[in-house]
Amino acid sequence: MIFLDKKIEVIIMRPDLYYELLGRINELENRVKVLELKGENEIKEEESMKVIKDTKISKNEMISNIKGVLTPKLEKKGFIVRKAIPKNGEGSGIIIENEDTGNKKKIMIKKSKDYSKQYNLDGEFKFSGWFTSSESELNEYHGYIFAVYKDSVPTYFIFDREDMKSILNYKTVDSKGKYHFYLAEDKNGQYFDHRDGGLLLTGNVEAWEKIERIIENSDAQ
Repeated sequence: MIFLDKKIEVIIMRPDLYYELLGRINELENRVKVLELKGENEIKEEESMKVIKDTKISKNEMISNIKGVLTPKLEKKGFIVRKAIPKNGEGSGIIIENEDTGNKKKIMIKKSKDYSKQYNLDGEFKFSGWFTSSESELNEYHGYIFAVYKDSVPTYFIFDREDMKSILNYKTVDSKGKYHFYLAEDKNGQYFDHRDGGLLLTGNVEAWEKIERIIENSDAQ
């Protein structure tokens, strides 16, 4: 340290320390740029995905169709299937309950349009849907039904909590804390989530027995 006068001092930094600090600054700048680019890409992806909307099938109609499948299977076991009431804290899917025993289960329902043609995936997939959800939202439900519509015809991907837990082990959240699911059927008739490396889900398609097992497990709250 060299004192030029009583008010001014000049700090002489060692060259190795200078270059170390400069390297750290450059590394931080690069990290910020990567995070900014990731955020921009996620926003563009969501905006682009929202271009195509399914105007033919309403959520109420979808729920009605699902009730039509489940009711014959469950009513003989003493359960009714009804639309959830969000203001009552029931979520936005369906409720399956036995009023005599108090056994009540919340099932998430989501729907998606087919995006395979828009994203040039139709050479590999017959259809490809897109869904998002957060961990906190997923934790509210006992089961999950994701419906992908192609030409107004649904394919149902059905999961219980254990299925979802296993799937999330292979996923990472985006900058908004959302998981993304790309549920698709390939040209060989196999079903996948191809968002995170490709998860085989053939055993989850039209697997209504999973919902039956959920309501039989009265300990799942």
